Formats: sequence, structure tokens, C-alpha cells
Amino acid sequence: MENYLNNTDRFERCVGIMNRVIIPNVTSPVEIQFIYVNGTAKELPTKEKIQIPHHHSYFEIHFPLRSELYYRFQNNYNTVTVENDQYIVISPQVEHHRINTPPSMLKISFGIRFTHHSNDGYSARMQEILSATQYFMKPQTNEMRQILARILADCENATFFSPYIIRDHLICLLLEICNSLHPGFAALQTPTESVINHRIERVKQFIQDNLDSPLRTNTVAAHVYISAKQLNRIFTEQEGISVSRYISGLKLSRAVELLTTTDFMIKKIAYMLGFENETTFTVFFKKHTELSPSEYRKAFQQGDSLAAPKNL
Repeated sequence: MENYLNNTDRFERCVGIMNRVIIPNVTSPVEIQFIYVNGTAKELPTKEKIQIPHHHSYFEIHFPLRSELYYRFQNNYNTVTVENDQYIVISPQVEHHRINTPPSMLKISFGIRFTHHSNDGYSARMQEILSATQYFMKPQTNEMRQILARILADCENATFFSPYIIRDHLICLLLEICNSLHPGFAALQTPTESVINHRIERVKQFIQDNLDSPLRTNTVAAHVYISAKQLNRIFTEQEGISVSRYISGLKLSRAVELLTTTDFMIKKIAYMLGFENETTFTVFFKKHTELSPSEYRKAFQQGDSLAAPKNL
């Protein structure tokens, strides 16, 4: 961290990149939306600059790295000083404003919102810890400073993957904040049945919404930020069927529906179900019904009895 703090130009280049990064949402192990992440590097004339009192619908977290920050809170008109080895967390809807912007200020800030379905153990507990008071200040730990330095380094060496890497650093920073306030916080959290059920429902919805894509188990697993192996295990335990068989079942049901209720060409149906071409779709369909799509449609139109699908 000191390498950046001792070189303002270098710090400013890093935060310039940071301020353009859009952080992807988090869905596991916590449900978080990052509203913003930004850095400030200012060399200003010494003067008092007063912000208009305001509040946010999300948590604000500020890490001053050089010089103090001063905040005034409207509920009690308290003015607090955040030293450059501290951080401050401000809860949603708390009226406040920063006063007396220092002539030389380096800081990193971010805003987070726990999404409306934050009902897993980590998210609910984290939200409870952060919102215990309207605002609080605590010392920065060595681990926090190291994480902040890694964020700056990833901004300095930005790649396509930087937003995802920075997001992971921010998650670690949040966990470190909560763990420093409540030691053992992270270790105490274990997936509950409700958490697993919530994740399975999100998987099912994702599959349903993307039947027109060539879905694979690893694609679905990436959506909920777990490995394909782990997803298959918990999905099979809960549903009694693998993810791939579940996908095949939905695609087959949709194929039967389209064959029996529309006059769409087989090629179009194959495309609508995410198959590469008509041949691939035909092989898939015949494997489960012993009839090609055309044969199945004809048999249905003639009123022939149709056997239940196999291999599902």
C-alpha cells in the first residue's frame, strides 16, 4: 500500500481506472449489488468545502488513506473525524454530509446494497452487522490494507477480468470488516436448507429462461458461482435428477409442445431450443422418443398413441 500512497500520480492513475469499472453483482455466497467503487486522489487549495446533506438507499464504506475525513450527521448534528487509519460505514437513509475536504486526499470508497432476496446466512448476518448503528468507525486492519492494495494493483494492471477480480477483493474486504467486528463470523456460516433451496430455484429459473441456448451444466453453475460438480451434487440430492437430465427433460417437453401445437418447421424448432442444427435436434429427440420430430408430429396428427419419453 505504501508504494501507492507515496506516489500520488500512480495512485491517481489507478483510481482513474477504478472509477470506470462496473462491478458485477454477487450471487454467492452473499447476495450483493455493488452500486459503485471509486477512488479519490485530490491535490486542492486549502479551503472548506461543504456538501449538501444527503442520504442513500445503500451502505457507504469509506477508507481514507491520507488525511482525515470529516462528516456531519443531521440527526444529532454530530461531527465525526475519520482518521487515515480508520474506515467508516454509513447505513442507508442516514442523512449526512462531508465537510472540510482536506487539501490532499487519497481514499477508496464503495457502496453496496443487499438485494431483495438476501436471505442466506452470510447476507442476512452481514446486513445485520453493518446496520447495527447508523454509522460506525473502526481501525483498518492489516488485512484490509492488503486487500485495498490488491484492488489498486488490479486497476493498475487492468484486464478483461479485472471487474470480477476486484469484486472478489471487495467481498473479502466486507468479510474482513464483519469478521473484525464479530470474530469467527465467516466460520460460523454454513449453508442452510433454505439457502440450498433458494439456489436450486435460481438454477431452475435460469434454465427455464435460457432454453433457447445450448445449455451445459458448467454454464448453469457459473450463474450461481459454484462448480459444475458441486451444482450436480446438490441438484441431484434435492431433485433426484442431474442438471443435464433436467435440461433435457425441459427441452423435450418444449419440443413436444411446439411439434403438436404449431406448424413450425423442424429446423426452426431446433433453433428455438438451442440446438446447433436440425440433425443434432433430431438425434436428441429420437433418443428419447424413438421417433424423429417429423414422425412424432405425424403420429400425433393421426391420433396414434405415443410412448412416454425414455432416458430421462
